[in-house]
Amino acid sequence: MNKTEVLAKTDELFKLADEKRLARVDEKGKALKDNHRGGSYITYRDDAKRVIRTIINVVNPRLGRTAAKYNNPLFWDKETVEKYLEIRCEQSIKGEIAPKTIAGEMHAIDALRQFSNNKEINVFSGHKKIKIGGYEVHRERLSYIKEEVGSYSYKTSSWAKMRMNEAHTVMKHLSGPYSEWARNVLDTVIHTGARSTTAFMMEKRHIVTENNYTRLEYQKGNKKTNLPMTEFGMAVMNEKKEKAKNPGSLLHSLKGPDGKELSNKQKQKILDRYVSKAAEKAGIELPDNKKFTVHSFRKSFGQNIYDSTRGMNRDEINRKINEFLALQGANAKVIQDRMNREKRRINKYNIERGRSTREFTVEELRAMYTSLMLSHSRLDIVSHYVNRDIKQHEPDTR
Repeated sequence: MNKTEVLAKTDELFKLADEKRLARVDEKGKALKDNHRGGSYITYRDDAKRVIRTIINVVNPRLGRTAAKYNNPLFWDKETVEKYLEIRCEQSIKGEIAPKTIAGEMHAIDALRQFSNNKEINVFSGHKKIKIGGYEVHRERLSYIKEEVGSYSYKTSSWAKMRMNEAHTVMKHLSGPYSEWARNVLDTVIHTGARSTTAFMMEKRHIVTENNYTRLEYQKGNKKTNLPMTEFGMAVMNEKKEKAKNPGSLLHSLKGPDGKELSNKQKQKILDRYVSKAAEKAGIELPDNKKFTVHSFRKSFGQNIYDSTRGMNRDEINRKINEFLALQGANAKVIQDRMNREKRRINKYNIERGRSTREFTVEELRAMYTSLMLSHSRLDIVSHYVNRDIKQHEPDTR
């Protein structure tokens, strides 16, 4: 199936969906609000066609999927969409597109999946299903966009920033049958900056004692980071390592009544519930539009890293960055390329006007080091995690 045919069938699909008034639904089967907005089917169609063109022209070649059948959405898989998402986030980082554009495209692809998989529609032939992940995976992709390129403003995010002492206060208020497990997971997060799902999948072998780093293996966007540890942080992770039996044993195993390991989704629900209740008990005052979540603990790690560089000079921070890169192996070049791209971004106008470019300032180096430790490599994303020592930031912004 060539590109023209796929685009024509996409037109047909959304036309039928509009005529039949098909609705997108969430994981519980509840119709979404956007189904009732005027022109939503046209918006879905146009955004979906933009995604299709990029997948055919860019994504499939990168994945080595050159056969014509891969143009057909029936032959897409999760990796197809993840690679597309990675490419679009890279473009957003460069300032070429807005985060909300990517989110709109993800909604369109979910609509394409849902409408095509509907029994009343048979556009892509044979009533076969598009298998790119359900609505829960769609939610994860939207979260990925927020974490990779940020919400429209860090001030609009409902996930409050958290100081390290506040993290410990909330952890002290954890209570219930899973409180010890929850405390251990959060302890890993505040010492490694790992997302909770990465912490859930962390194994004994990921604690590399001899080289003083913790490997963050299972991260969004397939990123892998060897995180340099402080002496205290390494001691904390070694204690967890010693309790695990085998190299492949989970550090934060949690089994259900049937003796089987709970899924990451089940673990996340438990952890979210415990943190919400503990934060309420802790009684820490926050603005009305803010709340402490599991992600707030990752922010406390970021703030701690950033604060640790206060008073350092350029050479000292560069040494920290080089030590980080030295642990990354083959991935170091990818990270270095992203850092160079960030340097070009801050020099955009100098480059356009043929002027000499500048190096990162000491403050920017502090932000870059913090970004790297959070498995990012951009300056702007840091504002979503920490309050920087710059006049644009209030010290206690949440």
